[in-house]
Amino acid sequence: MSRLAFSYKRFSTPEQSLGHSKIRQETRFNEIVKKYELTKAESYFDEGKSAWKGDDQQALQHFLSLIKQGQIPRNSVLVIESLDRISRKGERKTRRILEDIIGGGVSVITTNPERIYDDDSLDDPLTSIEIIFITTRSKEESDRKSERVSEAWNAKLLRAKNNGEIATARGPYWLKLIDGKWEQIEERVSVIKDIFTWATKEGLGQRAIAKRLNANKVPAFRKLRWGWAYCRLILGDKRVIGTFTSKVGEIPNYYPQIISTKQYLKAQANTAKRRRFRGNTSAKAANLFSGLAYDSDTLSTMVYVKKGATIPARWTPSKFETGGKAEGKCVTFNYDIFEEQFLRLTSDLTIHDIGERTEPPDEELDNVDTEIDKIDIQLEEMKRALIDISQPPAEVVEAINALSRRKRLLSEKRDTLKVEPNLSHKEALRASHTILERLKAAKGIELLSLRLRLRESIRSLVSRIDCTLGRTGWQSYIGATITFHSGQVRTLIIVTFRGRVMMVVADAHKWKGKGNHPGLVARVNADVVTNPDDVVEMLKTFKLTNVQIVN
Repeated sequence: MSRLAFSYKRFSTPEQSLGHSKIRQETRFNEIVKKYELTKAESYFDEGKSAWKGDDQQALQHFLSLIKQGQIPRNSVLVIESLDRISRKGERKTRRILEDIIGGGVSVITTNPERIYDDDSLDDPLTSIEIIFITTRSKEESDRKSERVSEAWNAKLLRAKNNGEIATARGPYWLKLIDGKWEQIEERVSVIKDIFTWATKEGLGQRAIAKRLNANKVPAFRKLRWGWAYCRLILGDKRVIGTFTSKVGEIPNYYPQIISTKQYLKAQANTAKRRRFRGNTSAKAANLFSGLAYDSDTLSTMVYVKKGATIPARWTPSKFETGGKAEGKCVTFNYDIFEEQFLRLTSDLTIHDIGERTEPPDEELDNVDTEIDKIDIQLEEMKRALIDISQPPAEVVEAINALSRRKRLLSEKRDTLKVEPNLSHKEALRASHTILERLKAAKGIELLSLRLRLRESIRSLVSRIDCTLGRTGWQSYIGATITFHSGQVRTLIIVTFRGRVMMVVADAHKWKGKGNHPGLVARVNADVVTNPDDVVEMLKTFKLTNVQIVN
């Protein structure tokens, strides 16, 4: 029986398979079979695969794996047009593939030029030189072709940037090119606007957005269903604001702008502020205070931790998120209890209790930028002073860390102010009261939507929440100082015993200054507190006097 002849063909573009390249390679293969009296075996094709870019040449890789598995009979022949068909990445790569084929007992015959490569020829110095010459020339040709294409593309991009020329007919899925102008596909533009509205006004993340789109049976742009990854790409795609990003930089006003720049930036800020949650939180918008609450002791953000369906959600400083205690300090508190009492406090507030903003957002942003600049100057001076000190004093290192933490918090506040919704406290408070009423009977998608809107209302009212946590035996507490954008401050203290609320201390009216806090009311749970003296002792713990106690 004659030797088996396998064929491997590769085309850089799918179009070449329809033209002369395919016919030429097939013709030369038949000539080699006839000349060496071989028996035709299977042919392998890699269409649209570049051997220079390093595309995955699946057919070639499959043939190599068959050789390793012993499924290709030894003494067979692989016919290829030239060595550049198996690789254009230089001599080392090409020779490695040749050795893998020949090492499996399969000879290689090239048709242009016609050469036979086997164990003996690989040891021939002249053959080695020829291999180096052929592979080096192929790589150089590919490099030059790539450079020419790159230069032409960059020139086209520069013309687009300088003269408004259309660089490529390929655009985003919501636009089409007609007579040299971009036209909007109205139904798809409407979907994009919905995505950004849900992300900015309702606070939905990419998973919740994809879920809503699929629930509403909105046709997907690319696949049968919407995926969260594509929703994330859309939210970060600058083409929605008309910007084309290229190798020569960004080209503004290249596409029609369908989303305002302010709304686009707010979507980015909302994405940046989203914290990592434990468990499935997309169905509930679990943490209403994401990005607002901080632990007073560690200055780290408070994070929502849910470890199981039957285990109550906990609120903990991010520094201790993985568990454990620091110097005996309890680092968690029941999140649901805090949320319930916070919302009860919010429902009792009026505009007279919290007032309006004391300064416009732009002025507040300028103040934050000024403070960040001052911190940068301080940090630079301190670092310069430490250059020649091999062992810096611990106090100085701690001061640098404290300034760095302060700068980080200010930077987060600056990002929030840049996209702060232009709602007055009166409007935001009215919105939150309306939402709280509707929450009582809401379920499913409506519940998620309302909670996301409530979270945005809270951010419009509250600038930050500073928390202090503690525990004594079965008794846990959280003390929260709530600072509104108006500058007014409210106090909320919650004490629990074995997971049940013992006492809640909250402001009835606004107060200023330190020491006694007139207007503080302590609501006591009579089912948990049986001894009135316990209440007095707890109030002493928080150094509070003149507190009205009610059951």
